[in-house]
Amino acid sequence: MFALGIWDPRDGKLLLARDPVGIKPLYYWRGAGWVAFASELVPLVSLGCAGIELKPEAAGDFFFLGFLPGEQTLLKGFSKLPPGHLAEFDLRADHFGVRTILGRPGFLLDAPVGVG
Repeated sequence: MFALGIWDPRDGKLLLARDPVGIKPLYYWRGAGWVAFASELVPLVSLGCAGIELKPEAAGDFFFLGFLPGEQTLLKGFSKLPPGHLAEFDLRADHFGVRTILGRPGFLLDAPVGVG
């Protein structure tokens, strides 16, 4: 289980990754030329990245489903990296992208279990 960030100062890139099982959350906020990330929303809110404004649709999902799917968070302006995904922030080119890593969900179940 992991959630991590790797900063490359030579290229001005930040990589965030989250394990495919998704036990450890990874929240992020991106603004003009900078990114903040943490395993909880409280540190991001305390930085003053965005105001504290509840997303009504996310609150409905949370109360109905008991969790928030995908990149949803309860607060506007913040995102959550989905399990098994990698986010790449190129702060020099102001580029951002998210992609799946380590195969598709359930990839461990598809692995061979023995030699036949």
